[in-house]
Amino acid sequence: MKNNKKIHRTQQKHAIVELTATLLLLGLTVIAFVSITYIFLSTPQTSPGPITTITGKLVYNNLVLDHMGGEPISLAATIGLTFGSANVQFQAYDYVNAQAKEDGLWGFGEQVIYPMYVHPEYVEVSQIDVMIINSEPASSIMFCSVLTDPLSDLSVELTIDPEIPRVNQQVKFIITLRNNGNINVSDTKLRFCLPDGFAFIGYSATSGTYDNSTGVWASIATIQPSGTAILNVTAIVGRAEPEELTQLVILFDGSASLQPNDLKKIRSALVSTVANESVFPRNGAVEFSIIVFGSSSGRTFAWVLLSPTVVTNETIDTVLATLNTMDRNPGSAATSCGFLCAADTVYASSIFSPENRQVVLLMTDGKAATICNNDGDYLSDSPEGKDVWNSTKMARDYLINL
Repeated sequence: MKNNKKIHRTQQKHAIVELTATLLLLGLTVIAFVSITYIFLSTPQTSPGPITTITGKLVYNNLVLDHMGGEPISLAATIGLTFGSANVQFQAYDYVNAQAKEDGLWGFGEQVIYPMYVHPEYVEVSQIDVMIINSEPASSIMFCSVLTDPLSDLSVELTIDPEIPRVNQQVKFIITLRNNGNINVSDTKLRFCLPDGFAFIGYSATSGTYDNSTGVWASIATIQPSGTAILNVTAIVGRAEPEELTQLVILFDGSASLQPNDLKKIRSALVSTVANESVFPRNGAVEFSIIVFGSSSGRTFAWVLLSPTVVTNETIDTVLATLNTMDRNPGSAATSCGFLCAADTVYASSIFSPENRQVVLLMTDGKAATICNNDGDYLSDSPEGKDVWNSTKMARDYLINL
């Protein structure tokens, strides 16, 4: 009996051990279930998103957005601008440099530069509102505002072509006036005087007028933000002084007065003379013009065959080629029209000065046949009782008395 009891107790202990293990396993299962339930069913605490610092400023009419630190932004981000009634959207990718595009991210130290000058109306508002929508790696929206304080900022750039000119070579001085501010600029004047050793030939400008005697470029039209005004001043190195300049005008009778053989001889001699550098200077001392009077296309009038051209090594080929085109057209000799056209052409030249010497070479063997009123069109007019010879003398005196 004792042995049986002992065996029974041993079995009972074994059962207790198994029960304890079962309870322990059950306890572990409950704990695991509670943990999983917390992870999947409870509301997790929201963690702050990535922090990025973007600043904005206006530089020379460009909106510059600087990445100042923090997480990078995808270059696929959309940037929206609002100013006044205007709304503009673009991708950051389109306005960063090539290096920034390599990794597809807008990172620290990199800039998005948008040209505000394509929207000149922005200068009328006090600020530009910026919104950046970034969808990678997580959606985020950033806002900032950029003040548009009025700024007037003009710069002047001077270039010379060619940079190292030779003596007697024609040179162009290119003066570029640029508005780097964000407001329109008007009533601007600029002074540019040719350096010593250069003699003035002429100028051209996108707007305004230039006076070589004072060096003042004035009456410049309003320059918008990022806009420019350009002045081109042409000069020659080591050219004669103004009192030594000659404005030479060939006044050519293109009617039937000159016989073909005579015209051929005159034209050949004239071309040979001008082509001979030892006879005809190319140092910028001579301005050459050709005026033709006669008939063409059923009209009797005078016209400019060669506009005033300063003879240099650079222009001589053009001058000679034009001389070779001189020809006769059957019709009347509108001599008075030729005088008037020659006078106005010389006077309108950019180098005209009373100090210059003016020489007019009249090539004709005919008789003045028409009247030309001084009305600026150089077309022959109805006689209306006027004497052709007196009309021609009046036109001649108009030329002489420049």
